[in-house]
Amino acid sequence: MEESCSGANSYRSIALPAREIAEYLGLCGQFNCFDLFEKENGKRASISFRNGKVYGDIQDFAYLRKDLLDRFLAEIDAQLIWVIWGNRHQVSQNPNDPYENFQEVKTYHDIQKASGDS
Repeated sequence: MEESCSGANSYRSIALPAREIAEYLGLCGQFNCFDLFEKENGKRASISFRNGKVYGDIQDFAYLRKDLLDRFLAEIDAQLIWVIWGNRHQVSQNPNDPYENFQEVKTYHDIQKASGDS
């Protein structure tokens, strides 16, 4: 059964799963829609949407079904990693206010293990 789209079609740019992932998993789009569907059965495979309306406060999201991501990573023997970095500085008159750098590396496998979903 074919599902309807998430309504992300009014944006100039949108987050999508990589073309290589979509091709490998046999996913395709539909007219006037950014969501991806399995060619085999028409089942929704990914959803793309935007949150926010003001420039500088907009976030784009692309979600891929967990079973498809797990299959893709296992079959190509790969890992998904997140590298997170940034800094934060409190704006004030005091030059001694803290300035913090942070960085973290997480793997999909570690997150699954921690959540008990391995």
